[in-house]
Amino acid sequence: MYLEPERRSQRGKFQPRGITGVYLGMATDRNTSAHKFWDPVENKIYITNQLKFNEERLPLKPAMVQPLAVGTEFPDLFEMPPETEMLKYDTRMVTNRMLDEGRIYECKDDLVIGIKGEPKKFVLAPCGEYHRDVLKRDGQDWEVDEGPPLETAYVTEAKREVEQVRREADATAARVLNGLGRSSAPQLPDPPVPRLKGLAIGLDPTKPPKNFKDAMSRPDAEDWARAYDEEYQGFMERGAFVPVYPRNGEKILGTTTRTEYKSEGGTFTKRKVRMCIRGDQQEPYEHYDPDALYTPTLKATEVKFLIALAAKLGKPLYKTDTKQAFLYGDMGDERILVYPPDWWPQTLEEGQVLMAVKSVYGTKQAPHCWHQKVSKWMVSNGYVNINAEKTIFKKTEPNGDYLIHGVFVDDMAHLPSNPRIMREFLTKYNQEFNTTGGMEKVMDIFVGLELIQGPDGTKVHQDSYVRQLVEDYEKAMGEPLRGKRTPMSNAPDAVLGPDEPFSSMAKQKAYRSWVQRLSYPAVWTRPDLSFTVGTLARYGGKAGPSHWNALTHVMGYLKKHPSFHLHYRRGGDRDPLSGFVDSDWSTPRSITGYVTLFNKTPLSWQSKRQPTTALSTAEAEYMAGSVIAKELIYLRRLYINLGFSLRAPTPVGEDNSACIEWTNYVIGGRERAKHIDLRKHFAHQAVQDGEIYMYKVASADQLADLLTKSLTEPLLLRCVYGLLQLDADGYPT
Repeated sequence: MYLEPERRSQRGKFQPRGITGVYLGMATDRNTSAHKFWDPVENKIYITNQLKFNEERLPLKPAMVQPLAVGTEFPDLFEMPPETEMLKYDTRMVTNRMLDEGRIYECKDDLVIGIKGEPKKFVLAPCGEYHRDVLKRDGQDWEVDEGPPLETAYVTEAKREVEQVRREADATAARVLNGLGRSSAPQLPDPPVPRLKGLAIGLDPTKPPKNFKDAMSRPDAEDWARAYDEEYQGFMERGAFVPVYPRNGEKILGTTTRTEYKSEGGTFTKRKVRMCIRGDQQEPYEHYDPDALYTPTLKATEVKFLIALAAKLGKPLYKTDTKQAFLYGDMGDERILVYPPDWWPQTLEEGQVLMAVKSVYGTKQAPHCWHQKVSKWMVSNGYVNINAEKTIFKKTEPNGDYLIHGVFVDDMAHLPSNPRIMREFLTKYNQEFNTTGGMEKVMDIFVGLELIQGPDGTKVHQDSYVRQLVEDYEKAMGEPLRGKRTPMSNAPDAVLGPDEPFSSMAKQKAYRSWVQRLSYPAVWTRPDLSFTVGTLARYGGKAGPSHWNALTHVMGYLKKHPSFHLHYRRGGDRDPLSGFVDSDWSTPRSITGYVTLFNKTPLSWQSKRQPTTALSTAEAEYMAGSVIAKELIYLRRLYINLGFSLRAPTPVGEDNSACIEWTNYVIGGRERAKHIDLRKHFAHQAVQDGEIYMYKVASADQLADLLTKSLTEPLLLRCVYGLLQLDADGYPT
């Protein structure tokens, strides 16, 4: 508190002008907005507005003692007998003078300090933090009530919890980060049991039964018994197995049964049991043809394309899920024998096993067989495949009504022009396949994407996935994340490079696992993560401390910015496609970044190093232009094949004048471009063919900039707000 001259006990130029005391709250009883301040030295209470608060120091509140370790868990310190306890440091220990400054030992960057009156209790304190706290006391010599004795008030309570805090829930993550044989980080108690809306309290959705015996011993055993029976009845209805006697020398495969608490959007839906054949035991050419396994699915761009198209047309999207879809596929000539699982109720003769006549889950050819089955059904019922991979089908009636399907394994998205044609499809499809979903409600979840369909369009996001990812990372690391403003630090010392990699394979595997989980939103809904995740992925087998720091940084960014909605709007221009392309010229290889837009909302994007070295900025930009040209030509073909027309070439924003000139004019003899490989001239050919045209944009308006380099917060927000069609304050334009 600042003391006015008339309140000071001593006058003089070098006398202190402020005192340290205790904040008592607002002086509401005096009909004023000032604060009450108690000076414990003079035992006076002041009413003043001239205060400076230090919320880290609570001198009248005793410090809670938290055990860190017992005995010899700190081998690098001094010899500690088993009964010695190491406690967590707290600032109030310095304020309340609880530490014995005569027993201070150095340990690398930390200090081990004894506690007064407790010869077998020590505190592990960071050296800088301890000295800073000592200086903050400002020569404080008045005593504060320390409350009850240390042993009775704190240590007794800590001992009751010692078994709980020793659990190793977060020690593994600490070992990954610190590289120690045993973690020296505070060990936290197990987190509370996760909850799913609609699931009984006490049931952990992350820990389904391990096997049939485990399922029958649980409180929800009856529900699991019905789930097992439903799986068995599905096999019987589709005639998936027949009992046979194996031939001499014929290999018999095993099975495995997976269980899961299924949920959608945080709400429990059902208990799922899935019996799978051990495909890892199959032999090539005996059990399957290695050259006939390819199975296409909808790509991320195609899923968002159908969503954006439905939003533009103002049509609803529906979803169906084919139950036990793989069992509809025929196994063919392959003879696959399996032992029945322990829960299989069917009685077999002695020596008999089961032979799969349908493409049972787990076999290598099962996805291919199912895709062949559903593709043939579509073609036989009048549908035309829109793309070469046969994942998008369309049927158009003479009156102009149409129905579009997008096939993603056993899930299908449907875009009907009216409800009648959708109902007719469901009636016919359900005659051969058993499905769930349909027209009961519009599609709100598809392949992990969350959709909000409304009159002004459709919003797509993965907010639930991102929040769960951040929560899992915090649990693994054992401490909360600090929010970050950008996905990657711009500090010079934060540049990723050839760092000394961790020697432990477990650490490298953990790093790759987290980066892989980040790749999902980076590809589907979060273009702001694309460059950072792509950079982290380069060090999947040689991650070091700097790479872990960068991984933690991007997780902190997701904690601060978990929400990112792609809003595909209704209506818009007749030609909805456009794009931006940019390149960051660097050696040895430049970065290509592009984003394609549908009604000015991101549809697809890429941040990738170029395969060859560019000799100039213009050359790097020119090669990047060929990449976006290929993507836009595919999207144009897809749009036209669906029955819609485009009147003009697709515009592409580019901030390099030389690149634009090369795409518009003949460049074969130009000195700066004559060495470029012919296939890199694809952008030039696309412009000449009328597929795209490039126009000049200012660097400040280049929305692909965030895909080529790490940006500061103002530049990042400029790109993000431009992609999401938001104004400078973050509101929709």
